[in-house]
Amino acid sequence: ATEHAPYVFALNGTPLAQGPQDIWSQQYVVDQGVTFGVSFEKFVNYWLKRVGPNKFHIDPEVGTLFELRLAGSSIRYLRSEADQFSGRDKNFRHIAMPPTDQIKESTKEIINGFTRDEYENERAVKENILTIYGHLREACAAYNKYEVVEGSGIYNRVRHKLNPKVLWIKCFLKGNPGQPLIIFSENSEMEDMIVEMLKEESVSYSALRDYGTSKTLTGMERMEQIRRFQEGETRVIMMKSVSAKGVTLNRIPAVKAGLGSYPAIVYTQPTWSLIDWEQSQDRAVGTAKTVAKDGTVSFKTISTMIYVLAIEGSIEQQIIAALRKKKKVAESLLADAARNGYENPFENMDLSSDNSDADEIFDAEEFNARYTLELAPSKRLSEKMIIKADIRYRAHKAGTTQKEQADKLLSDEALYLMLKIKGTKDDEA
Repeated sequence: ATEHAPYVFALNGTPLAQGPQDIWSQQYVVDQGVTFGVSFEKFVNYWLKRVGPNKFHIDPEVGTLFELRLAGSSIRYLRSEADQFSGRDKNFRHIAMPPTDQIKESTKEIINGFTRDEYENERAVKENILTIYGHLREACAAYNKYEVVEGSGIYNRVRHKLNPKVLWIKCFLKGNPGQPLIIFSENSEMEDMIVEMLKEESVSYSALRDYGTSKTLTGMERMEQIRRFQEGETRVIMMKSVSAKGVTLNRIPAVKAGLGSYPAIVYTQPTWSLIDWEQSQDRAVGTAKTVAKDGTVSFKTISTMIYVLAIEGSIEQQIIAALRKKKKVAESLLADAARNGYENPFENMDLSSDNSDADEIFDAEEFNARYTLELAPSKRLSEKMIIKADIRYRAHKAGTTQKEQADKLLSDEALYLMLKIKGTKDDEA
């Protein structure tokens, strides 16, 4: 149909729906085999690795060349959420995250006056309500903090097995290729975990803190980090909300140069400060100027998607509730602590509860299990599907055959998914 056409354009919303093998037929329609050859089998043998029935990955040895070949004839256009919600300067999405077992246990222990070190030994938490609030917030950031020697002011941090917020950011970056992010994180340990993930995923980033040495950047160094983000050299910029005062992060120069879209904002923890909370949301605002072919000039308000991540039932949701009502957080929480009828100001904290105010629920343990077993987030799971994926995963991990793994115990990830679908079935029944 296209062999004699002088110009051919192939338009597709999801060009690689099943995997990289999908691109051959589309490219063949466009150029009759110039880019990837006239034989599908030869294409598969040279560019791909077969990892299962009708399942392929790009061969890492030719991965860069594959991307260059594709880039020579293809353009990827991303219609960001900023475009979709144009006309409003901010659009909030509150993401509730069910606490992991470690977050639940850490929260319970902190309320009871202790935390644990890397050897599982109990370490006392100071009986000061603001100190306890601090420890509870750190538990929501998936780590425990303890003083090495009482009174020394020197602290060690013990990370949990899974950080729901880092996983959400990782999923967001993978699911929204090219979407820039402004990440506000209120403590350094969380920032470090995010940076480690960005490096693993080869995501370019700017930061207002030197994560190699933890030294404070000079004014000129900070401006350079901001410039790199604004001009599209980096995809992510990270800072504390207090550091955003007077800073412009709308990436208008990058968009004007055709480098990505306008940024979204992610709060990994709510700040204590109402002023910092409100002013940091305005870092990406702006007006984009467009000049039509006939010379007509129009202006469009940049719409900023703002994602607020919080552990369900935790102190974070209490902080966010105060911020949304434009109350001073410390005063609001301390007032709650002083109410009559409460022996313990934390007794109404319920990490098992659902949050009806959330725009979205992100179950980090489910996503982590699906990611580990290579099960797509949108797939409706069955026991057979989970068992099959788990056998494949364990065989790959152990370097054995799937037959050898067939009768062995399921992995923790598979067990979690089994319990998840059992709970779903019980709810439906």
